[in-house]
Amino acid sequence: PPRGPVETVEVETTEEMLDAVLGIAGRTRLDAAILAAAPADYGFAEKRQGKIPSDAGEIRVVLRPTPKIVSELRRASPSTLIVGFAAEAVDSLDELEARAREKMDKRGMDMVVGNSVAGREAGFGAEFLEAVIIEKGGEPRRLGRIGKREAARLILDRVRELLGGGS
Repeated sequence: PPRGPVETVEVETTEEMLDAVLGIAGRTRLDAAILAAAPADYGFAEKRQGKIPSDAGEIRVVLRPTPKIVSELRRASPSTLIVGFAAEAVDSLDELEARAREKMDKRGMDMVVGNSVAGREAGFGAEFLEAVIIEKGGEPRRLGRIGKREAARLILDRVRELLGGGS
């Protein structure tokens, strides 16, 4: 079970999640934030209330990019240690490292966990992941195929070390 104060905020959209994260960051000093991969990269440009009649004819759906919560948190809380994730459909660990590092640098993360979602045995819905941990200015740490709980422990241990809590 989590130690210390834990706040649960239920949200349904990326925008609501962004508001919740920024709200917490605005009233609380965050030593670290560990943020999951994008909740949704795109959302509906227009939302309608109620049922659309079945005889409405052709319907076009327009999607727009959602805000990047990691980038917005970095702007709002520059001193927070930010750990993010990069779920990537890639063919190699080298490609995974390159994409994860690019996201880390572009979005202002201090650490990124790149995980491959290309196969069935690792990634979404699986017990395992194929992952690499990259820290700003550091060498990549390839975890290989690893259980998600074990990976979480490694990530949390490293965050504790970076915050000065020892190993």
